[in-house]
Amino acid sequence: MFGAICLVLPVVHLLTRPGAAGKDLAAACVLCLIMIFWAAAGYKREDGGFSADLAAMVSGFWFFSLFRYSGLVSWPLGSAEYLSAYGYLFYSHVVLVLSVLSPLMAVRSIQGRSIRFFFAPKGITGRLHIGFFVFTASLFWGWAVWTVCSSDVNVSFLSFGLFVACLLKALMTGATEEFCYRGVLLKDCEFFLGAPAAITIQAVLYTMFHMNLGAAFTVSSFFLPGVFLLGLLFGVVTAMTRSIWWAMAVHTAINVIIEWDNVSHLAMNKL
Repeated sequence: MFGAICLVLPVVHLLTRPGAAGKDLAAACVLCLIMIFWAAAGYKREDGGFSADLAAMVSGFWFFSLFRYSGLVSWPLGSAEYLSAYGYLFYSHVVLVLSVLSPLMAVRSIQGRSIRFFFAPKGITGRLHIGFFVFTASLFWGWAVWTVCSSDVNVSFLSFGLFVACLLKALMTGATEEFCYRGVLLKDCEFFLGAPAAITIQAVLYTMFHMNLGAAFTVSSFFLPGVFLLGLLFGVVTAMTRSIWWAMAVHTAINVIIEWDNVSHLAMNKL
């Protein structure tokens, strides 16, 4: 397991460093192939499922980077100045999601491993936990609704369509990330390492893969630490509730807040 994580480190660095080029893609491809053979050779090991899932995610990330280097998608993503540019960014997110999910789903299907991570705790204590987390998730969604409603954008067909696109993009990315990190990797690690180590490992991997946004180099020095803290929070709640519903709901709400802040100005542009 730790060998697989060590292989991920140089792959993410090669594919996300400023000025990355074709030679970085080739070097990352070699490391991805090593990870795949590593996972295939040790699929019967206790950590074989984790290695296979991680190799699948890294492979998907490499394919997306191939699309990026070939000019089929635009990355790193930033704020769009026009509606047409936002449509292109939406398309790039769809390509990223499909690139990562396709090999992951294929690997788990080939190995016959089911994906069951929507459990909920039972009994009175479990229901109290669920009630508390529904309440806190509602607070985040209240924040998101307030952010949208308090903006200076006039209500119109264009602004409504923009909000729907914003919501879909936020849900798509939030659901995909929760599926990969809390739904798959956390569960892979927890079985043989225990919850504390599993929560930490998935948060580290979650942070590493967010380097591909480019924001670590262009936004602020707090970006990656903030992502890591969110990864820990989502991991803790998922481990407590045996479900990714809360993390998915809160993650999507946070994405809506960030996304609307970035795109609300588009309602004033027609191009």
